[in-house]
Amino acid sequence: MPFRREGSSVWYIRVAGVRKSAGTEVYEDAKALEDKLNHQAWLTEKMGLPRPRSWKEAVVKWCEEKRHKRSFQDDLDKLRWLDAFLGQVDDLGQITRDRFDAIMLSRTGVSGHEPRPSNATANRYVALVSAILNAAERSWEWGNRAPVLRRYPEAEGKGRCLTVEEWRRLERELPEHLRLAATFSISTGIREAKVFGLRWHQIDMRCRLLSHDGTDNKIGNTLPLNTSSVSILLECQSAKVISPEYVFLYKGRPMQEHGQAAWRKAVERAGIGHVRWHDLRHTFNSWLAQKGVPSEIRKRLMGHKNGEVHDRYTHLYVEHLRPYAEIIDDILRNDGSANPSFDTEHRTSNG
Repeated sequence: MPFRREGSSVWYIRVAGVRKSAGTEVYEDAKALEDKLNHQAWLTEKMGLPRPRSWKEAVVKWCEEKRHKRSFQDDLDKLRWLDAFLGQVDDLGQITRDRFDAIMLSRTGVSGHEPRPSNATANRYVALVSAILNAAERSWEWGNRAPVLRRYPEAEGKGRCLTVEEWRRLERELPEHLRLAATFSISTGIREAKVFGLRWHQIDMRCRLLSHDGTDNKIGNTLPLNTSSVSILLECQSAKVISPEYVFLYKGRPMQEHGQAAWRKAVERAGIGHVRWHDLRHTFNSWLAQKGVPSEIRKRLMGHKNGEVHDRYTHLYVEHLRPYAEIIDDILRNDGSANPSFDTEHRTSNG
């Protein structure tokens, strides 16, 4: 039977001879939980059914198996945030569609009815939790039933391309830590995760190069840095607080992603409509396309791979790519008014 400890308003229960908190002040709820857990313990002992597994057990096993993933650090960041909501779950069966939906809707800006920028981030959390619960059910055979979690509507169609004037307005409204990262992003076209995961060992300031390490299933890549991006790196190096490892910091600590609230408020103040961080990458691509840069060159500058053997030697083409990357300098320097077309033969031959 549930009991209370002196000075506590929470009920305690006995499960298989072990005392534990029921986490509730309602006697009926504590009694129902005690009966349920003791029944599960009896099924495990007498009927040989799998014992309930906790969320933390699932997280540990997932991390052990997925440490090689290119996006493993992203998984860790999401799992740390989820721990506040799921860390005390001692039975994966308690993670239902409704329960997880309530967690996601508690995130700022997430909507279950209309497309919003935050919904894309929420869906990445959904994908991670679904993968873990499905692995527990099918691969690890832990006896749980993985629910089909709700996904949130995202905006359809291609990304937004900013004009230079719109970018200048947004740039003025961004807080300093986001201005640095956003300017670097629009100057290089690299993905958000790579911007916020950027480390100093990837940067060669003397040769003005940025390198991405390869993995077991992804080859590395080396890209030229234009003057705009180098200027941002120099600002980061001269900041009051710098890190020997990470490039972009907020209050002295590495940023794992852009602050959604700060970004949204800056966009609203700039009065430029709906803009996602990923649209900075679209803008880089579109600006180069408007200057006549071929699709294959734009793909290489943005880090796309086509799987061909010569892509393993991308660094050999860096100096060939550099004049194209420097077009962004011209656009930002002249507010896009100069050089309406791009003479690829002339620029390349003089590069």
